[in-house]
Amino acid sequence: MPPFDPLFWRAAGHLEQFLKTRAGDSHSVTLDRRSFQQLHVLTARLASVEQRDWQLSAKLVAQQLHAQLKTCECQITNALECLTPRNFSPAAPAAAEIYEELSALRQEFEVCEVNLREGTLSVVTESIVLEDIDLGPFRIVLNWKAGPDPALASPYLVQAISPCRPDGHSDITHPHVMRDRLCEGDATFALQQALRAGRLTDFFQIINQVLHTYNSGSPYARLGEWDGTACHACGAHISDDSSYCSGCEAQVCDDCSSCCPHCDTSACESCLQCCGHCDSMFCRECAEVCGECERVFCPNCLNPNDLCPECDHADESEELESNTDSPPEESGPCIAVQSAGVGQIAVSA
Repeated sequence: MPPFDPLFWRAAGHLEQFLKTRAGDSHSVTLDRRSFQQLHVLTARLASVEQRDWQLSAKLVAQQLHAQLKTCECQITNALECLTPRNFSPAAPAAAEIYEELSALRQEFEVCEVNLREGTLSVVTESIVLEDIDLGPFRIVLNWKAGPDPALASPYLVQAISPCRPDGHSDITHPHVMRDRLCEGDATFALQQALRAGRLTDFFQIINQVLHTYNSGSPYARLGEWDGTACHACGAHISDDSSYCSGCEAQVCDDCSSCCPHCDTSACESCLQCCGHCDSMFCRECAEVCGECERVFCPNCLNPNDLCPECDHADESEELESNTDSPPEESGPCIAVQSAGVGQIAVSA
């Protein structure tokens, strides 16, 4: 039996009071109004950028909207679990039982710490590896001083110790962790019951198990986004040897990269233009400006005088009209020669 730990005993007393307030809270429903308001903001922003045909911005806003929807989905799932009728409500454990749980918890995790000043109990997981992607260890922090959490039913954080983030997502450290909040999914009810009953070892082990699991159907970010680079145009995961745009030098995927037919260089959709006459695509280096209307065309659609077909035709029409409207030139005395008969010539005076 491990020696008595006075720090754990004091923590057990605080946790006893904390769990008593949660034992009868089986039907407490809390939703973060700001999260749902952010949905309206992002939805309007997405409609705005799509209307302006800003493809890159639309991709980024769509990713933000997807992540926010997942946050709200987790809140709704937790609320539904709280409202589901149960046959029993576990009684709050006594301090002695909680002390035993804390002692067992120390055996399960190499790092198990109590901070009385901050009111926290925390453990550190081993390094989380999902499909050969090393996300590093995580610290799970239960705060018994925290008030009702508007975002989650359980007042805890999941913090990456050595954050490994996917490209373009500074607030995501795990496919199911955003802003240090875990999307519990199907584990919501088990976590709530374990915490209310004071089964702290089960509580932390369930979170640890969720961190070791990847659900490809509901991630904040796809696991593939941790390995490699995100396409500058669409945000999709690409390998490090993907094409670079010759115009903006951004790395893009094959679907967002095209070849200029005039110089055979690779360019993204944003750096390619469509010719106003023949509708062919061309890069910035191959762009030609009409000397008359100053519009941009492909190099095949300007004549040797640097005029586009429309301006060239307009110049020809003006020249023809000018020749038609000019007065005839005056001539001198006219000498008419006509045949009056064989060997006869008539000359007019």
